[in-house]
Amino acid sequence: MSHKNASRTRKNTDIAESLKSEFGVDGVVFGNDLYAFMKRNEPDLQLKAFRARVGNLVKHGILMNAARNMYVITAKPAFSPNLDQGLTRLYGSLGKKFPGMLFCVWSTSFLFEFMEMLPTKRWDFVEVEKDAVFAVFRMLQTGPSRRRVMFDPTAREMELYLPTETHVIIVRTLVSQSPVMTMQNIRLPMIEKILVDLTIDSIFKPFSGNTLRTIWSRVFESYAVNLSALSRYASRRTQLQPIIELMKTTDLPSYARTWIEEIRH
Repeated sequence: MSHKNASRTRKNTDIAESLKSEFGVDGVVFGNDLYAFMKRNEPDLQLKAFRARVGNLVKHGILMNAARNMYVITAKPAFSPNLDQGLTRLYGSLGKKFPGMLFCVWSTSFLFEFMEMLPTKRWDFVEVEKDAVFAVFRMLQTGPSRRRVMFDPTAREMELYLPTETHVIIVRTLVSQSPVMTMQNIRLPMIEKILVDLTIDSIFKPFSGNTLRTIWSRVFESYAVNLSALSRYASRRTQLQPIIELMKTTDLPSYARTWIEEIRH
């Protein structure tokens, strides 16, 4: 690490500690208050420089942009699920067959750490850009895997066919502008997308009710949740209100409740 980068890292660490001391871990801070706080030590700090400073803090995970002019002081890690060989091989085979295709993979096994009772069944998802989704389904359906492959199943189809299956692959269309991330060269949905999909898609009925609220609560307890990304994706799916209603009845950190009140205004 260069001397310049080391100096910047130390400065960011010092800022993070002072923010936590002033506003608390998982504390909410609004833009005007943040600007006033920074001007205490730098009375000549200009608005343009302040915005650049905030952008840098967001980039380095010290602040999270929760809503317009609203930030959360983060101390929790980003969600980083365990990737097993099966999911890694699945991604690799699809990437080799369809180079350049936009897709992501994930598994309901990602949710097991948040659940009180572990399911006996596992669903692996392949979410693919619209123009390629059926070609991917045909490839997986005719491939060597013995697992059942389903194409965008309805809740009724899941009830009919899945009770006898312990491990299935589900191919679905990837919603455009979905929040995704790359980990170990594998594109995965961000936890914000998973939470929204669990809440509004009928196929996830086994994860509904108290189980769903427990998942939401434990995700927020363990990881940094980007409320801005969550609300954008929910709005993209025209389902922001159901998400808000669920959050209002779930045990979540205080900053999430402040966010709910802020976006309702």
